[in-house]
Amino acid sequence: MRLYLSIVLLALLAACGNRQETTAASAPQDTVSLEQARQWGVAAAGAIAVSDHSDTLDLQRSIVDAHATRSQLTMAGNDEAAQAFDEALRDELRRVDPQVAQELFPDKK
Repeated sequence: MRLYLSIVLLALLAACGNRQETTAASAPQDTVSLEQARQWGVAAAGAIAVSDHSDTLDLQRSIVDAHATRSQLTMAGNDEAAQAFDEALRDELRRVDPQVAQELFPDKK
């Protein structure tokens, strides 16, 4: 499953540049506080966790939405906010959905 999710994630990440939605209630503004970015990361992790894991498209959509939010932060020059988003997403996903977290964020050995 790890290889499949990795391949799908890479393909979706390449395609997500065409998406205009985000997992946050609104698109990231020019200046996003680190706390707001963390909240978006937690929300994105929650959306991934509640997605229907037996429906690959639903799971992929929630992952792409999270990546789109992160990409918008990066494109707006909010690198610190993007980092805060990543950390919150990873930490919350490890808490609420360890199996998917392990697939997306494998432990480095």
